Amino acid sequence: MDKAGPDPIELARRLWKSRPRSPTQSPSPEGNNREYEAFSYDELVKAGGRPVRPIELLLRTSRDSDADGDKLEPWLPEYKDPRRRDDDVPPVFSTQLKDWQLFQHRWQWDNRGRIACEEGFSAFLDSHKKADLHRGEVKYVSNPWYEDTLRNVWKDVPRFFEASGYDGFKAYVRAVAKRLASHNFTQPYQLAEDPRQQDGRTTWVEYLNFVYWWQDRYAAIMKASEAKHRQAWEEMLSFLASRSSAIPTTTGTLDEQLSACRALLELTSQKITEFLRGTKAYRQAESDLRRQELRVQWVLEQLPMTELGTSLKQKAAKGDTIAKNSRKRKPRDSDDDTQAGHHSKRQRQGVGGGDLRPRSDSETGTVSDIVIPGARAPTPAAPDSRFRRSQSAPPYG
Repeated sequence: MDKAGPDPIELARRLWKSRPRSPTQSPSPEGNNREYEAFSYDELVKAGGRPVRPIELLLRTSRDSDADGDKLEPWLPEYKDPRRRDDDVPPVFSTQLKDWQLFQHRWQWDNRGRIACEEGFSAFLDSHKKADLHRGEVKYVSNPWYEDTLRNVWKDVPRFFEASGYDGFKAYVRAVAKRLASHNFTQPYQLAEDPRQQDGRTTWVEYLNFVYWWQDRYAAIMKASEAKHRQAWEEMLSFLASRSSAIPTTTGTLDEQLSACRALLELTSQKITEFLRGTKAYRQAESDLRRQELRVQWVLEQLPMTELGTSLKQKAAKGDTIAKNSRKRKPRDSDDDTQAGHHSKRQRQGVGGGDLRPRSDSETGTVSDIVIPGARAPTPAAPDSRFRRSQSAPPYG
């Protein structure tokens, strides 16, 4: 089930591509999806999301990538796109990006009582514009009606709420706490009224609640349609049991036997169609629930790494503050001679004039770092230039 519903933006783009052209103008052929998946990877990282796999996935063939289906399954489309080429890779990064943007552009703002707000639309517009320009749709983006079209879509897209959406931020905070507690999540966190002011770890906890909300939604749909599914299944079993008595015997003419078989096949086909139609909601919810449970598990596995990333950023910020304050602090003239004497003494104690004492947090941001003059850090390996990987890409679990 598509969370965002039919994509009117994609429909508008296809209509634009299918517009009448001059006899000498023909649409440019589309290549495989690797470039767009690389683009989606970078955009996901820039937006604070976490790709499910390293970008090196794109260097593999489609067949090799499909072998990782157990890891990619939560992010693979339910049905294979008939436009998919043999050299395409699974569209996992674009699927992740779409889910992350639904969370950031709509869910976070709408649930804080800022339904269809300008902040959300600005991010929504920017993301679509980047994607269209990446596809080379410069004329499409430059049309005067482009922004108006997206604004109309923005107003009409489905909205999903943890609470009512009109009760404001405090009601949302209570609803999030209640849902997370129902799934035995008790770790501390503090949501911000402006989601842009949250650290990465807090946003990931809020995203965990988002995926839990969808899991609970699918479970509720599945439970509501369970009785109808059971009834359809019992009717199907009853028909299959009675069908054996309706199988034509060898009596009668050949035409009569063929006619009876044909009638039985048509009745069987009708019963199967009725069964599939009557159980569609249950089967769809069951499939969606299984996929969402896998997503929840993956989000939980990523949580410790988001905590590490937030901790490292906080330490880096602390180090920058200390360094800035050190630069501002000027030594007193009366202490110059004393400080110089101590410095000379420490140099005589070290090997080759080096200072081998452990440095404290207040000096370097870490404990037990040893500084040796003339030592040079190893040169990092050059990144693979075949793809434009974001330099802030997170580690993987």
